[in-house]
Order: sequence, then C-alpha cells, then structure tokens
Amino acid sequence: MRLAALADERNSLAMHEAEDWDPGPRVLVIAEELNATIGQLVNYWAEARGKGDPKRSPAVSALADLLFMGRSAKANVLAIAQMLTARAIGGPEARENFGVRCLARYTANNWKMLVPEAPMPRASRTLGRWQVVIGGQATETQVAYLTASEARELACPRSPETSQVNGLSNPAGDFLTLRQAVEIGVVPWKLDAAKKRLQRRVGQVPDARGKSGNADLYARTDLARWAGNWVKAGSTDDRNLDVS
Repeated sequence: MRLAALADERNSLAMHEAEDWDPGPRVLVIAEELNATIGQLVNYWAEARGKGDPKRSPAVSALADLLFMGRSAKANVLAIAQMLTARAIGGPEARENFGVRCLARYTANNWKMLVPEAPMPRASRTLGRWQVVIGGQATETQVAYLTASEARELACPRSPETSQVNGLSNPAGDFLTLRQAVEIGVVPWKLDAAKKRLQRRVGQVPDARGKSGNADLYARTDLARWAGNWVKAGSTDDRNLDVS
C-alpha cells in the first residue's frame, strides 16, 4: 500500500515535470506465492474490515494499482505463482499488465490461460528450462539453476569486516538470530528482554542484515557492539533489568 501511494505521488508529480524527468530510484516488488497470498489477504480483510471500510482488500487494490500505473513511476512487479489465475492477481485486467511471461513445467491449461496467442512447445523436464514469452513469441531459455547453498552464498549480505559470509544461520558464523545471540552469550540479556530493547531502540540497536526463516539475522559484530555499549553505559542492575 505504501508503494502504491509512492507510485501515485510520482505519477502526479510527473504531470508538472519535463518529459525526461526522473521520478527516483526504481522499486522492484517481488510477489511470491500469489495463489496463497491473495487468498490470505482476502480472508484477513473479511475479518478485519470495519463498518464503512471498502469491501475489497486495500492491499489487493494497491497491487492492482501498481500493475496498472507502477511502470511509469519506476515501480515494477515480479509476480510468482503456481497458476496465475485472475483471482490470484486481483482480476483479469490486472493480469494483462505483464509484458513478459515465464513458464516452466507448464500444463496445457496454464499455457492456454497465460499465453494463448503463442503456440505451445512441449514442456521440458530439464531443471531451469523456461519458455519466455514476449509479444506472442516463445523463446526457450535456460536460467541459472543453483543448489540451496549456492543461492545462499550469492544472496546473503556482507559483513562489514569480513568477505562473503557462509553458514548464514550457523551460530559460529558472522550472522546470528537474536535467539542464537542470547544462547551463545553474544548479548547478555534474556530473549524477551533483548526483544524489548530492540523494539524500543534502546542503545546502539543493530540493523537486520537478512533472514533465517522468519527470524531476522544480525551481524555478530553489530550485536557485540550493541551489548558492549549498553554494558559500558549502564550499571549491573541496569543490565539485568527486564525491560517491560
């Protein structure tokens, strides 16, 4: 919803600027598992909607707005779904905004629904073998196929004091979840107290550098600096206090 508002603001400003006006940095919206996501958003809004609120989920409407008007504001959507039905993307009109469509291990039903204007080639069982369809023309393409460890090595953030990080969620590595930092003593507080300090921005709070599942990952050096600065600034009683 914030990005849809940003795109709307950029498009409004563009009406008063020169043709070559740059609205700002490009924003890429990666919408994964849309079949599940749209259903969850619709169900959430059905329960949360109050009297006078719109019937349609504002998040679903915002996604549609980005698809319709985001490109001109340098906000682009990359949608990923098992089967991109009209319901899974917010309507048939929204789905028509995708100029590039990539299909892999597709069924005849999927092909006919997404790219009926292109003849359907035989689906390949080769991992990473896609059909990229632009303007009704299908081109067979081999994309990078990576193991989980290779993908992690490419995607993980860099520590400010080390080279590329390996073993992203390993307690012996450079990046730790808050729970791991508590368990091995990088920070001196109990987990609940550490979470409250993070939420309330107490001390030199570290920024999250990545994810391990649903948990944020922090650089070990950032966590140690946070704990060390707090210890230096506070008394023993302060350090043991459970912030509530």
